[in-house]
Amino acid sequence: MINSLFPRLALRLFAIAAFALLVCAQTQTLRAQGTLNGETLKAAGSNPAAFNANLNCVQGGVASLTFETTGIATGPYPGTYVESGSVTFQNNPGGPVLSFSSTFTITSGSTVITGTKQFAVPTPPPNFGACQLLPNGPATNDTLSLNFPATYTATIPVAPGEFVIEQGTSRVFAQTAKTYIDPANPLAQFYSFNETFINPTVVARVTLTPAAAVNPVGTSHTVTATATSANNTGVPGTRILFTVTPGDDSAPVTGLCVTNANGQCDFTYQGPEFPRTDAIRGCADSNQNGTIEVTEPCGAATKEFVFPVSTPGQATGGGRLFDAPSGISGINFGFNFRSDGTNLQGNCLVNDKTRDTMVRCLDVIAFVQDANHATIYGTAEVNGTESLYKIDVLDNHEPGAGYDFFTIVTQNGYTASGLLTEGNIQTHPPQ
Repeated sequence: MINSLFPRLALRLFAIAAFALLVCAQTQTLRAQGTLNGETLKAAGSNPAAFNANLNCVQGGVASLTFETTGIATGPYPGTYVESGSVTFQNNPGGPVLSFSSTFTITSGSTVITGTKQFAVPTPPPNFGACQLLPNGPATNDTLSLNFPATYTATIPVAPGEFVIEQGTSRVFAQTAKTYIDPANPLAQFYSFNETFINPTVVARVTLTPAAAVNPVGTSHTVTATATSANNTGVPGTRILFTVTPGDDSAPVTGLCVTNANGQCDFTYQGPEFPRTDAIRGCADSNQNGTIEVTEPCGAATKEFVFPVSTPGQATGGGRLFDAPSGISGINFGFNFRSDGTNLQGNCLVNDKTRDTMVRCLDVIAFVQDANHATIYGTAEVNGTESLYKIDVLDNHEPGAGYDFFTIVTQNGYTASGLLTEGNIQTHPPQ
């Protein structure tokens, strides 16, 4: 009698399709195995331990299923697998899946791959699942078929201490049927479980360009992040987190961007007032938790900010200024700088009695003049301590009081900036 049930039950069952999504993390080139693309998990037969389903089949309502399945894995990682999970679906029949989650482990020799799956509805949503309670004389038959999409995230070892975090698509076919006289003791169980991982869109690596760059201080710098899959195609929609570690005592700079259809996005930050070399790191935030794990891929670049190339010109001036940021008035200053583009000379003196600060310029390292604007860099003594300085002057009017502008910034933290209340600034054409 039991054997005669199988053809009838099998005709009542239909196959399921599901699909899921993919993430990856690794900085080095992947081997061919660094993805589950083409991996198949299969359990079929009449061994209840291979696909054990606990079904709560509610007619016309929300049905639920918990399952455990074991079997054979074939493909890039041949071996065995274990998967367990739960699913709920509207049993109308052929209603949509409402929730799904599972965990799985694939063991292939010494390689152990672990992962999780979650439900995700495609557009348009197909019919996902149905179950039936079929009376058969004194017995009751549970039959189930499912068709639902899911995303997977898998951690795949590729070398000692190196992992790929892959998100992608899986396609699942599952069938189950049980015949009961005593609900606690099924007389027969028929099942089939078959899953294939397909369509990986792995973020295998992140590269930053330019890998190294040199630009003048005070300018902004842009790096382009490219997120690529194992087959070197761009991965869109990847969130890249950036950290800039300055080569001085400045605080790190952070930011983010999301890759476009080509797998690329840009990050721009403002450069410093004085020379330094920055270390730039951009990482794929694969799980989008705002934190970079060791398994998530990163790219690196460096940026060197240097003094600008000098131009010919001359700037002179002196007087008093009102420092608007601090509200301090009566800062006395004087300067005289000259450049032919190669030979630089000059001096300056700033006397800030309110803050008990004296700045004396010792040399000129760079001089840049553009019309009425001049910028000068060099070494100064600030209350007897050497520090780099930057001076910006604007010659806006003759005379300069109320119009001309003077700014000084030193690397050790002194700043003064404002309009002249007395005196004059003059920028002279190159001679």
